[in-house]
Amino acid sequence: MFLHIKVAVWAGIGILTSIFGAFWLMPALDVSLNMLSLFGFLLAMGILVDDAIIIGESIYAKQAAADNAGLSTSGAEPPLMAVAVRKLAYLEAAVTGAREVSLPVIVAVMIVLVAFLPGLFLPGWAGQMMKPICVVMILTLVFSLIEALLILPSHLAVPSHPKASSMPLVRVRTALNRGLQRFIHGVYGPLLEKALAWRYLTVAAFAVMLMLATALVSGGYVRLSLQADVTKDSFWVTLKLPKDLPYGETRRLAEKVERALMEVRSEMDKEARLRDPDMQQSVIVGVETIIAEHEAGFWTELSPAGRKHIVVEDFIREWRKRIGDVGRAKIEFLYKEGDLPYDIEFDLGHPDPAVLALAAGQFKQKLAGYPGVYDVVDSAEPGKPEVRLRMKPEAEHLGLRLEDVAEQMRHAYHGDEVHRLQRGRNEVKVMVRLPRSERESLHDMQSLPIRLPSGAHAPLGTLAEIDLMPGQAMLFRQDRQRVLKVAAQIDSRVTDANAVHDGLAMEIPQLQRQFPGLDINIGEERQEQEETAQTLLFLTAIALTVIYALIAIPFQSYVKPLIFLLGAPVAWSGAVWAHWLIGLPLSMESLVGMIAASGVVVNDSLVLLDYVHKRGDSGEPTSQLILEACTARFRPILLAFLTNFVGFLPILLETSEQAQFLVPMTLSLTVGLLVGMTASLILTPVCYAITEKS
Repeated sequence: MFLHIKVAVWAGIGILTSIFGAFWLMPALDVSLNMLSLFGFLLAMGILVDDAIIIGESIYAKQAAADNAGLSTSGAEPPLMAVAVRKLAYLEAAVTGAREVSLPVIVAVMIVLVAFLPGLFLPGWAGQMMKPICVVMILTLVFSLIEALLILPSHLAVPSHPKASSMPLVRVRTALNRGLQRFIHGVYGPLLEKALAWRYLTVAAFAVMLMLATALVSGGYVRLSLQADVTKDSFWVTLKLPKDLPYGETRRLAEKVERALMEVRSEMDKEARLRDPDMQQSVIVGVETIIAEHEAGFWTELSPAGRKHIVVEDFIREWRKRIGDVGRAKIEFLYKEGDLPYDIEFDLGHPDPAVLALAAGQFKQKLAGYPGVYDVVDSAEPGKPEVRLRMKPEAEHLGLRLEDVAEQMRHAYHGDEVHRLQRGRNEVKVMVRLPRSERESLHDMQSLPIRLPSGAHAPLGTLAEIDLMPGQAMLFRQDRQRVLKVAAQIDSRVTDANAVHDGLAMEIPQLQRQFPGLDINIGEERQEQEETAQTLLFLTAIALTVIYALIAIPFQSYVKPLIFLLGAPVAWSGAVWAHWLIGLPLSMESLVGMIAASGVVVNDSLVLLDYVHKRGDSGEPTSQLILEACTARFRPILLAFLTNFVGFLPILLETSEQAQFLVPMTLSLTVGLLVGMTASLILTPVCYAITEKS
């Protein structure tokens, strides 16, 4: 609607060329055509046409100038010669137009490529998720650059048909461009003049926006959750009981959990039918309950109607509330991507198990005292009762060792293999042990005869003290010491995991003074998140350094690249504001989207100031050159944003659960580009004027 029909058509065909080129190399880079790579293609749609817009506009402007020059001399030449001259003029205009903007276009595409490179080297789950998206983006951008520099000019070198100017689309385009020019000269131009006149006030306004965005994150108004809060439409709930409880208790609690589920489903069905009287299916389908000896599992799936009417977090919260107290049992809800049942986890270690249990109890009390923290559990799972022996001094004097007693007890109660025989295809072991009647009470164990090294026998009760104590179903060790894992759920509507971590960081030293030798470390998930964040920060610093070098070399300046890079933090602040308004946390996908947006925003500034750089020797005042550059480059910068926005729109409007983890990245890209475009059109020219002291 804004460009010449031929430029628009060939720019659109260039998208297909870039996609087919990416298809060609994806197998070589071990990237399949899956959900992630498909979303990568969707994200690439808008960015792919940026270079085609710049080159196509440059060529079209040269060809329009050639047409205007040819009108004054067309009457003096024969018709066939005029056609040949026009073809030659269009060919020269295509070559000249592409060559003039080739350097900024190449640099711009390289900047975007560098901006997406950090996503290839992220560790853990974030790296596995971002790699296909970033590979697709990089491949399509490379082929888009090849298409824009080598293929697009050859298509645009052919003169258009004279009747094309009478098409209805041409009239629409003319009206739109006329309105755009009125906006540029009537609104944007005067606004930029005032910004240049009040340049330091303009810079201060953008600085305030950056500081407020930083305050939103630092103050906890925008949560930091490096793993996106993406819920599933089918999830698994696990009920775990201690090993010393009977099967009947497992069945009783499983029925309690299932009964609470049916109550919640019945109420939600009524509410959904009030909103949609034609709904026939229940909001929750596929309910399945599996009960084992000390564990029960509940498989739950939302129906298509349930996906429309149910917020999974509210459903889980209400279900948990209806279940009530489950005693010593643990209940885990796996309803988010990543299959992590708890939102916060700590590892407590101490050489003395008794001290560790006391310290873990106090730590759990402190953790449960925070508002919004619930289901505080630890990894201590008492097992079945077990017999523990402690040798008496008399046994040691007789030369009897604990391992000798343990081996004889094993033979008596478990059995000793004395023979093997073949029965058909099976091998049968013959075990010798005490009869069942002598293995059923502790009294019988007291009188168990134990062979002494001298060959005599003595009752076990006279040689060792026998204690019946609860065993351990599971033990965790880390760095050669016993570890207890303390975990809890967090209601994100009440508090933030980062706020809980910060509060506990102030209370942990007091607990360590109370229990000397106590080690408290954050859980593995949090460690992985911090490692990923540090890696991303390091890779971002490298990317910005490379972008700085890419700009400094063609512009031959150390200061001007800093002006270009000013748009990046402004774009990031826009993404933060968008997350705050919508209520989304800043996830790893959000951060990658912010970095990618900074690359595109830097390109806008590059296109803008390339005009000033080329006309720097014209003798005009710098402020006048800046005004001319901004008004001349306003349309391609606006079109770059509009094409990006339309390309990202399908993901922003997608409601499926599978696409929700990409919404933060797309939101960061879209809003970052909008705010970054504002910075490119106002802040960048103002800062350039300040550095030039004009």
